[in-house]
Amino acid sequence: MQAAADAAALAATKAMMLEELSRPAEVKKVAKNYFNANYKKNNIMKVNKMKVKIKKNGVRVIAKGRYKTLILGLIGIKKMPVTVVAEAAATASGEPTELVFVLDTTASMAAVWHASIGTFDRMLRRLQSHSGNKDLYVSFIELSDRANVGTGNAGWLNSVPAGWNGCVQPREENIGGIPWVLTDKTPSQLKFSPTVNVLHNGWTYHVFCPKKIVGPTNNINLILNTLRAVRPVGTGRFDEGMAWAWRLISPKWRGLWGVPKYPADYGKARKIIVFATDGHTVIYEFEVDRQYPWGRNNASPGGYENLVRVCNQIKSNKNTEIYFLHFTGAPNLEPYAKACASSKDHYFRIYTPMDVNLAIGKIGGGTTTKLRLVR
Repeated sequence: MQAAADAAALAATKAMMLEELSRPAEVKKVAKNYFNANYKKNNIMKVNKMKVKIKKNGVRVIAKGRYKTLILGLIGIKKMPVTVVAEAAATASGEPTELVFVLDTTASMAAVWHASIGTFDRMLRRLQSHSGNKDLYVSFIELSDRANVGTGNAGWLNSVPAGWNGCVQPREENIGGIPWVLTDKTPSQLKFSPTVNVLHNGWTYHVFCPKKIVGPTNNINLILNTLRAVRPVGTGRFDEGMAWAWRLISPKWRGLWGVPKYPADYGKARKIIVFATDGHTVIYEFEVDRQYPWGRNNASPGGYENLVRVCNQIKSNKNTEIYFLHFTGAPNLEPYAKACASSKDHYFRIYTPMDVNLAIGKIGGGTTTKLRLVR
C-alpha cells in the first residue's frame, strides 16, 4: 500500500507543476504517467483504477485497488478494497522575480518554439499574478552571433563608429590562461567593442546582429509580441548569450538597464534564466577554440565548455537558477546542457511542441508557487 501512496504523492506533485499552464487533459496524462512509472507492482496490493481530479488550487490523485490480507484470510476474507488519496496544493511564492529568456533564433528552432507561444504566455501571466506587476521584470535575448545592446548605450563602447547598429563583440578576457573568458564586469570596469565583420585566415566572414535586447520590463505584452515577431537569423554563439543573461541579473549592473533599482541584490529577488537551443552553430569554427571535430554546424568543445564556464559563475550566486531547454539537434550538447542547468530538474529535452509545453509548465509551476502535499 505504501508503494501506491508514494506513487500517488509524486504524481500529484508533478501534475500540480503544470496546473493552470497546460490543458486539463495534459495535466491528467502527466499524473497518470508518473504514477505508472513509479508504482512498483507487488503481490500484496493490486491497483485497478486511478483517477486525477484538478481542483482550484491543486491536483488530487486517487488510486483504488485490493489489498491481499494475511490474518483475515484465515476467516475467509482474502482481499480488502483500499483507496489511496494524494493531493498537492500550491501557495503563491510572492517573491520579486527577475526572469531572462534566451532563445536560439536560428532557423532550426523556429517551428517548434512558435507552436508553444501560448503556453509561455500563460507562464508569464501567472508569474505576474503571483509576484505582483511591479515585482516581476522580464527580459528577452535573441541568441544569434552577437548581442544588440541598443544604440542608446554607446557609452559602453571603447569607440563608436559611424552607423553603429547596437551590436557588440564578445568581451573576452584572458583569465587563468584561458583567453576567451566572459564576465559580468560593467562597462565602467571594462569597455565593449562595436561589432564588425571578422577577418579569419585572410578572408572576411559575416556576423549577424539580432534585434535589441528587450527589457527588463513589467510589460508582458511587449515580451510576447517580440517573441511572436522573431525571425531566424545567424548561427548562434551560446556563451555570449548566456553572458548577457548574467549581466541582466547581476547587481553590478544596477541602474544600467533603465530601471533605477534593477537588478536587485542576490537573495533579494529570485533570478531565473531560461536558455533554449538545439546546439547547432558554425561560429566556433572562427571563434574561441576555432575547431569543429564533431563536423560542420555542430559547435566545438571549447565553445560548449565556455558556455558551462559562464553557467557555473552564474550559479555560484544565491537564488539564481538556470533552466535549460535542450532542443534535439547537435549530437554532443547533452552533457554540457546538463552541466549548465542548475539541477537535473532544470534540464529538459525537447523533441516536439508538446515537450516545450510540459517544460514551460514545470518551470512556471516551480517559479511561481511553493508546493505542499496536503494529504
